[in-house]
This record gives sequence, C-alpha cells and structure tokens, in this order.
Amino acid sequence: MRNQLLAPVVLAAALCLNPTPSEAQSGADKATAEQLFTQGRALMKKGDYAAACPKFEASLKLDPAVGTTLNLAICYEKLGKLASAWGYYREAENLANRAGRSRREEYARNAADALEPRLPRLVIKIDLADHAADLTVTRNGTPVNAAVFNTAIFVDPGAYQITADASGYLPFTASITAIEGREVTVEVPVLAPAPEETVKSPEKRTAIPTVDAPSDRPEPGHTGRTRRIMGLSVAGGGLAALAVGIGFGASANSKWDGAFDDGLCNRDTLVCTAEGQSQTDSARTHATVSTALVGAGIALAAAGAVLYLTAPKNQESYARLAPSAGPGQLGLVVVGGF
Repeated sequence: MRNQLLAPVVLAAALCLNPTPSEAQSGADKATAEQLFTQGRALMKKGDYAAACPKFEASLKLDPAVGTTLNLAICYEKLGKLASAWGYYREAENLANRAGRSRREEYARNAADALEPRLPRLVIKIDLADHAADLTVTRNGTPVNAAVFNTAIFVDPGAYQITADASGYLPFTASITAIEGREVTVEVPVLAPAPEETVKSPEKRTAIPTVDAPSDRPEPGHTGRTRRIMGLSVAGGGLAALAVGIGFGASANSKWDGAFDDGLCNRDTLVCTAEGQSQTDSARTHATVSTALVGAGIALAAAGAVLYLTAPKNQESYARLAPSAGPGQLGLVVVGGF
C-alpha cells in the first residue's frame, strides 16, 4: 500500500503502519494516485530517484497521504534537494499529528531535525523603502515574496540567479551558489535609473540642386577618361620596362662575346681565365635581368592596352576645330574633351 515507506531497514518498523485515510477523492483519482505511488516506489528501489520523485508528486496532488509525503521527502533527500525534503518531512509531521499517527509524526520530525543543520540558507537583503513600488525580485526566474526579504530561508544546494527589476531602472543581477550547511547573502543595491531613450526622427533628405551644363557643350565625364589615362600609364610603364630589358639583353650579349673575342675564354673548351669568368658571369646576370624586365614589360603593355581599349565611351565627349595663329603660321587645331 502507499502508506508503506521505501526506507532503510532500520526505519522499516517505524514506518510500516496502517494507511492513513485521505481526503475524499474520486475513485479514478485514487486509482491513478495508487498507480503512481507504486511506480515511484519501484523506481526508488532501483535508485532512480530523479524519475521517482515526479511520480510521488503527482500521486500526492491526486490523493494526499502521509505515506506518499514521507516517500517524497526521502526521494528529495536522496537527490540532494535538502530544503525540499525538509519541507515535506515537516508536512508529513503535521499530517500525521492531525491523523493521530504518533509514530509517523515522530519519524518525520526526527528526519527533519536531523536534516536541518545541513540546509543552505539564503538571505536577500533589501530595503524596500529605497526602491520603486513595482520592484520585482526573482530567484531563478521565480518571483520571491517580499515577506522573506532580509530573512535566512532554506534553499536546496545549487546555483541561483537573483534579479531585481523595476520600471525605469536598470536591472540588478547576482549569481550565487548555495552550499550545504552554509549561509549566503545577496544585497540588492538601490537600482540605477535607466537612461532616457531618445528616438531619433528620420533625417530629412536635402535635395541636391542640379546644375545645367552650358548650352554650347556638355561637361565631359570622367569614368572612361580616367580609365584610358590609367591604361596609357600602365602601357607606358610596360614599354619603359621593355626598353630597359632590351638594353640589359644587349649588354649581356656584348659582355659574353667580348669575353671570347678578347681571348679571355676558349670557344672550343669554354675554359675561361679569372677575368673571363667574371665577365661571363656578369653577362649571365644581365641576361637574367633582361628576361625578367622584357617579360614584365610585355605584360604591363598588354594590360595597359586592355584598360585603354575597354574604357567606356564617354557620352559627353566632344571635339571641334579651332583656328590657330602665331608668328609666321596659320592653321587649325582639334580641341575637346575625351
């Protein structure tokens, strides 16, 4: 039956008593409660307290009984939820007292008394006079009743987050860990006013005045012109590198041939004197530089040509003939923008 307890052997004699009559419940509720209680006991025998406790909780809601309350207290104690266990031991003590079950009452009281020194205690220190009327304090997201402020209350061991919040103020949050047998205090300071949020109005768009181009010719654009100038610059750099490379190549040939023509190196055996070796080495160096510069020059010239030839045609380009006169000369010149 549900009023039998799953407890250590040394406690069995004290707990195995007759069932305590519960409040009147429907037959279906009592049947469900009995099943849940039986399942909870089976889980506790296996040591699966995490699964057993919810069974006892549900059974207790459907059909309150001293035995169910005691089993739930034992289950919570096994899980390390000491404050929860202590609370149910005290509840079982009261239920047994009202039912005249003195042995159950004594067992529940002794269990609670033994557990009490191990309970963590939490103090939320706060002066309500310094705070807004709508101040809300929560513990792990659950509102805390103002009646427990500035009082050491029993809590289960573990981590807690204390938050204080009020309209128009910055919230306060503190994280603490409740340790078995110790007391921890969280002092809630006076909340700082929240900065006023300023809502920026949309910026007014200022119309950009348009300026009509002179009637005689449109203002030349810059996109295609800039790209063509860049193309000419790159190509010019390429041609310059190509010219220098050719110069180094000519120098390499001259040094190489000179070493053999001056008899410093033998054309058949390729054996050179020290001076000839130095001259041929210099020729090889110039040849290497020449190859690099010629290659780079060709690449740059090609890139410049591509930039120039692919530049967009400027719709605003213009050209016209104008007379040109000077000392002893007369002619026409082409002027314009492109």
